[in-house]
Amino acid sequence: PPPRDEPGPAEPEPQKLAKDGMSAAIKTALDSLRKSSLRRYQLIGLALCFFVCLNVAGGMITVLGGDKPILVLCPITYVVLCSTALAAEGCFGCKNLLANTHSFGVILLPILVNLGFGGFGNSGGVVLWGLTGPISAIALRSKHTVDVVDQSGAPEMFVRKSPLDRPLFWFLFSTAAAAISLVLEAAGVEGPDGDPGEVPLWFKLILTGNTVLGVPTLILFLLSGSGKDVEEGCKANWNLLCSIMPATVISELLAGSSGSSSFTQKPRDRNTMFKDINTMVPYSDCSRCRLGVSPRHLDCVTIAFADIVGFTVLCTKCTPLEVLKFLDDAFEILDWCTDSTGLTKLRTIGDGYLAVSGLKVAFGTPADGEAHAFRAAIFGLRALRLFGALVSPLGKAELRVGLASGPVVVGVVGIAQPQFDVVGSIANEAARMQQMCDPMQVQCNPDTYNLIQASNPDQLVFRRRSGVVMKNIGETQTYVLTSKKGNVELEEAYHHQPAKA
Repeated sequence: PPPRDEPGPAEPEPQKLAKDGMSAAIKTALDSLRKSSLRRYQLIGLALCFFVCLNVAGGMITVLGGDKPILVLCPITYVVLCSTALAAEGCFGCKNLLANTHSFGVILLPILVNLGFGGFGNSGGVVLWGLTGPISAIALRSKHTVDVVDQSGAPEMFVRKSPLDRPLFWFLFSTAAAAISLVLEAAGVEGPDGDPGEVPLWFKLILTGNTVLGVPTLILFLLSGSGKDVEEGCKANWNLLCSIMPATVISELLAGSSGSSSFTQKPRDRNTMFKDINTMVPYSDCSRCRLGVSPRHLDCVTIAFADIVGFTVLCTKCTPLEVLKFLDDAFEILDWCTDSTGLTKLRTIGDGYLAVSGLKVAFGTPADGEAHAFRAAIFGLRALRLFGALVSPLGKAELRVGLASGPVVVGVVGIAQPQFDVVGSIANEAARMQQMCDPMQVQCNPDTYNLIQASNPDQLVFRRRSGVVMKNIGETQTYVLTSKKGNVELEEAYHHQPAKA
């Protein structure tokens, strides 16, 4: 604390605090408007509508003067309401407030203008702006208004939060508003300020031009903007799918799910499903495909199976949240090692991590087959090195890695949640290799060792183990990877990315 004879820091003035708070609010609003293409579409569409409204308001003031204030205030009211909604949505995160305000405004306010000018002709067909209301409500609304509910046990059921999220509501509302407008016009009902008298021809032309040019332009803009938003969503979905299985498999899976043949059609009920499974493909016919995805045979790949030591004890002594956090950190390390060495991650099984080297040969990348065993060994060394700095809730984390090389068949299995998988004896052999080695070691079978020596001789140091008895394999000889030598690079930069709350 400052000495008593010295004044402390001056209290900030209320005006300065208010100014700083307003600046922060404006900055927050602008940042939120830049976050997505949806906000950009809202701003551009709003600017178009503001231009039309101010143009019409200026013409009304010139023609009507101050005799019809309510009629003049109609387009200005739209500008004020939408500006307020935009500020509230940007500062306070009120989702869809701008879309709802715009949609109600372009449906209701043109009706008042139409009645105030004495009909469709005098107003230049301004009621046609109501056609953009339902399209705006659909195109400009946030896509985060649909939630998944599982109260009935059916994860495919969706619920919408309010009637404003339903396109049918906006269709019925705009239709009812247009019908009421026509009825009132036919009954000779005048606007809130009475009959405006004779409307000059030049002003009718301005109103008609705004309608003829503005309505199609806004509709075209909304449809193109909505299509762009859908395109970005499709790209995000495609990238997510590509992180699960190869792009070629995804393409075949999507083509097969279109129902182009009886084999790929989705069963309608459980009895039909089991009937189709029994008659779908004979076991001897490997040329047929599952869900449209053709199986691929690979003469030689290397499977890497990593397993966390002491995971069972960790699960019994720690909370599920702590275990999940630790698994996320551990698999982030293994994901980085997989990516940096060019392996293909298949899946995780509890605390087990399965990756394959040389798999991309089957999907148009021949270079992936070069030194696939050596790259799998580098994956194991990097994983062990990074795991040395990882701490579990019970202390130091340890890992075992098993490698096995040989032929496999890759394809998609299952109907519900289809799984991309590899089938072959080396998958079981890789799991046995990691089970029979000590913590913080990489163990491989003789085929993997011979491939490494053939592609990259004298770069890795192995220790041979003889007489190792493995389940379902018998007595065999294995090799433990102890260290590297030569110019093998293991020190690539790895940066931990903390998980978002």
